[in-house]
Amino acid sequence: MHTRGATLMTLLYKLRRHGRAVLFGAAAPCLAAIRFLAFGITRDLRLLNPADSDDVQWTLSQGEVDFLELQHALDRARIAPDSVSALEDLVVRRDTFMALDGFRAMPVLPATSC
Repeated sequence: MHTRGATLMTLLYKLRRHGRAVLFGAAAPCLAAIRFLAFGITRDLRLLNPADSDDVQWTLSQGEVDFLELQHALDRARIAPDSVSALEDLVVRRDTFMALDGFRAMPVLPATSC
């Protein structure tokens, strides 16, 4: 009976030792995959971060569109000065153009030499 108990203890010890190896063997690829995905997500978020030049470009484009709409509304108001809708549109376009915060908040860029 002494040998049977020793054999059972040896079997449990081997099972415990191999169980840890299986656990670590399964956990290592999972942790590697999590790390790989985390680095990928971090890289993608950095690429999505808007650049200052993108913001300036958008502000200039929006300002140009608003200015052209204001100019068009002014031309319509000159053609039909008695038209209430043309004058109301002119006021709206002027307010829209003047409310463009980007021009006030835009940093002054240094002039480039040719």
